[in-house]
Amino acid sequence: ETRAPMLPETVFHHGSAGKTLTAWAVMRLVEAGRVELDAPIDRYLKRWHLPPSGFDTSQVTVRRALSHTGGLDVAGYTGYSLRRPLPSIVAVLDGANQLDGAVQVASLPGSAYRYSGGGYAVLQLLVEDVTGEPFASFVEREILAPLHLSSGAFRWTPTLKARAATPYGFWSDRLPYYDFAVPAIGSYACSVQDFARFVAAAVPGP
Repeated sequence: ETRAPMLPETVFHHGSAGKTLTAWAVMRLVEAGRVELDAPIDRYLKRWHLPPSGFDTSQVTVRRALSHTGGLDVAGYTGYSLRRPLPSIVAVLDGANQLDGAVQVASLPGSAYRYSGGGYAVLQLLVEDVTGEPFASFVEREILAPLHLSSGAFRWTPTLKARAATPYGFWSDRLPYYDFAVPAIGSYACSVQDFARFVAAAVPGP
């Protein structure tokens, strides 16, 4: 509508590409010896546990949750109006106060790829229960600050929206900005420049 040019400092919500931040956060704990990749993910959870199912939940390992092969369901999560209070991570995992259902082991762990935002919600809980701090705080300290990524946030602020591109839908209809109750599924909004710097840091090379 404004024909304003996109600039390197233009802010975008990067969606599920932000799941790579979550994977980095978990791997920081693996590097520190606080989490084992092939251990049952339930070992590290305190406030919520995988519900009983027809499958062996101990086979849902950290590695399998990261790679969407843990058999966990709930593909993605609906965004919330910025005026609405967000449910807790435990409420989301239980399927309370939101539309996307409870997370459960719905297929044989390790048998196939099954995209699961629910699995990344469980990984957020792991990070928080192991570290004793909010997911966003851990990511900002352990990943964003060392890479000097300072343009963004996991929730929209007036300052962030003022620098952001306007989102549009499939029919070129203008969309509102949404917050997500589970930042680990990919709610980070930042400049194109900063996200490119993160991508560059994730790519092996000289």
